[in-house]
Amino acid sequence: MIHQTEVQANVKTSHGFDEILPVGLEYNGDDPYAVTIKFNVPEGPTWVFARDLISDALDTDKVTGYGDVQVLNDGDTVLIFLATEIGKHAHTAAVKILKVEVIEFLDETYEIVKRGDEKVETDLDLYLADLLTVEGE
Repeated sequence: MIHQTEVQANVKTSHGFDEILPVGLEYNGDDPYAVTIKFNVPEGPTWVFARDLISDALDTDKVTGYGDVQVLNDGDTVLIFLATEIGKHAHTAAVKILKVEVIEFLDETYEIVKRGDEKVETDLDLYLADLLTVEGE
């Protein structure tokens, strides 16, 4: 089962962009640990990251996450910091979403797969054996 929602977010970039944009949040129960955030504009970038980054951020006033995605509970809003490289240039964006919208999104994801009940239905040994099998053997 998939849950998608669109929110209006204030997006500020390291290159001076500062606008309200439609941002899509998506959760797929087949990939229970992950959420997706995407700028809903033509050719908008997409990031996939741990759902727990958001839920952990809501429980603290510290930044959660390392690397390309970090999340901060900032009072009435949630800030999601995104980083990417395009060519040889690094780009960052701060996406500010109302906390109530983030909480509603998370609650909907927990209706699909409760926190702590995440399971990946892949037999890793079988998957690796299949990958390593040479055709014809």
